[in-house]
Amino acid sequence: MGLYLLLNIALNSTWSRNKVAAVLERKTGMEWLIGTLHVLPNGTICVYDIESLVYEGGLHVEKVSADLRFGPLLDREIEIKELEIVRPSIDLTEKDLIAILHVQSQNVELPKPPEVAMEEQAQSEQAEVEVLASHGTNGMSPTKSSVEPVPTDKKIEVKPSGDLVVPEAVAVEDEREAWVRVVDGSFRLSKGGEEVTSLENFQAEIPIGGKLLTGEVSWGEIVVAGRRIVDRGEFLVSKENHALSVKQTDVSFFGLDLKPELLLVKGGRSGLLFQIDLEVPEQSAMELMTHLNLTVGMAVESVFGRMRMVGDLGHPLSWQALADVRAKNVEVAEGHRGGHYRFDSFQFQSILQRGVMQVPRLELLGEEVSVMSNGVATMNGYGFGVCRVVASGEKTAWINKLQGGAQMVQGVRGGLMRPLETNDVYYMDVEVDGSLLNPMMRVANVSEWQPLWEVVQGLRTFIKNERVEDLTTSQR
Repeated sequence: MGLYLLLNIALNSTWSRNKVAAVLERKTGMEWLIGTLHVLPNGTICVYDIESLVYEGGLHVEKVSADLRFGPLLDREIEIKELEIVRPSIDLTEKDLIAILHVQSQNVELPKPPEVAMEEQAQSEQAEVEVLASHGTNGMSPTKSSVEPVPTDKKIEVKPSGDLVVPEAVAVEDEREAWVRVVDGSFRLSKGGEEVTSLENFQAEIPIGGKLLTGEVSWGEIVVAGRRIVDRGEFLVSKENHALSVKQTDVSFFGLDLKPELLLVKGGRSGLLFQIDLEVPEQSAMELMTHLNLTVGMAVESVFGRMRMVGDLGHPLSWQALADVRAKNVEVAEGHRGGHYRFDSFQFQSILQRGVMQVPRLELLGEEVSVMSNGVATMNGYGFGVCRVVASGEKTAWINKLQGGAQMVQGVRGGLMRPLETNDVYYMDVEVDGSLLNPMMRVANVSEWQPLWEVVQGLRTFIKNERVEDLTTSQR
C-alpha cells in the first residue's frame, strides 16, 4: 500500500505532469496543461483535466483512462488494451482555428493571388483535370474532363499527379483485441461571440486491435449558423485483420442522401492511413432554408457526384482528394421580394494536393442568370477566388435595385452590373481574398476592398428593416 501511495505521489509531481505535457506537445504542436495523474490498483492509468489553450478557446478532456497489458512491458513496450476518453470538449473561435491550421501547414506553398481577378477580354487555356465520373454507373473510375475556368488574367494551374493511391499498410502479427471509447464528446466553433457550428453527444466505441470485431459511432445533430445540416445518426465500424472500415452507411446532409465509405489501415508516419469514398447517388431534392431573415426554397431535378480522399491521417500535407458534383434543372425562389431563378446545370470540381485545394470550376448556368467561379484555399486558412455573375436586363435591374436599397457594397455610384457586350446582357466580377474566416471582397472596376461580412450584414439589416416596414404598413 505504501508503494502504491508513493507511486501516485510521484506521478503528480510537477516533473511528471510536465513530462506528459511535453510528449503531447511533440505529437500535436500545441501546449498542454495536465491536472492530475492516478494509477488504480488494477494498473489502469487515469489522467484528469487535460487542457490545451490556443487563444480564446481550446480543448478540454475531463478524463482519459488507459488499461494496459503488462506482458509487453518486459520487452519495454506499452500495449493499450482499452483507452477511454470522457467528455472531450473542443470549443474554438476563429482565431483559434487559424492558429491550429497554421501549425498544421507550415510547409504549404501559397499560390500568389492575381492583382486583377478578371478582365472581360482575357483568354485562358483549358486545363486537364482528373475528375470522377459517376453518372449512370455503380463503380467509379477516373476519367479526363475538359474544364475551362472563368476567364482571368492569371489562370489557376491544376496539375494532379494521377490516381489517388493509399500507401501499403504495415503488416502486424498476432494483433490483440484493443478498444478506444469516447464518451459524450462535443465541438463548437464561434465567431464574434456567435456560434457558427456545433456538434453534441458524440459517442464512439472503436476496435483498434483484434481481427474480427465491430464497434459503433454515433452523434447528435450537426448545426451550422443555427440550421441543422446533419441529422442524428450512427454507423457500425468493422475491424477485420489490420483494417477499420465503414461501409453501406446512409447519411443525410442538407436533405441529400449520401453513401460514405471509410477505410483506416496501419502505416505511414503517423501510424494510420485513411481512404474516404463519398458518393452522392443520383436523386432529386427539395429544401427550404431560413437564414438572415430570408426564406429560400430550392428544388433540384437531378443531382449526383463523388468525392475520394486519401492520405496519412496525422500529416495533412499528404492528403489528396478529387471531387465532382453535378446537377440539372435547379430552381431557387426567395420569399422576400419574390425572386425566382432557374438554372439548367450546376457543377463543382475540386482538387486537394500538398495542403492546397483548387476549385477550377464552380458554376450555375441559366438563361437569365449564370454564376461562374474558381478559386484556391490553403490549409493555413488563406484563400482567394473570382466569381463572374452574368444576367439579363430584368435580373440586372433587380440586383441593382437591391444594392441601391441595401447599400451592401460601399462606394458604388449607380449599379453593380456593367454591359458585357450589348445592353441585353450584363455582368459583374466579384473578387474574394484573405483569411477564409474574415475574407475581403470587391466588385472589380466598381468598388474598393471591404470585409465580406460587412456586405452580408448590410443585406441582413436591409431585409430586417423592410420586414418591419411591411409589418407596420399591414397593421395600419
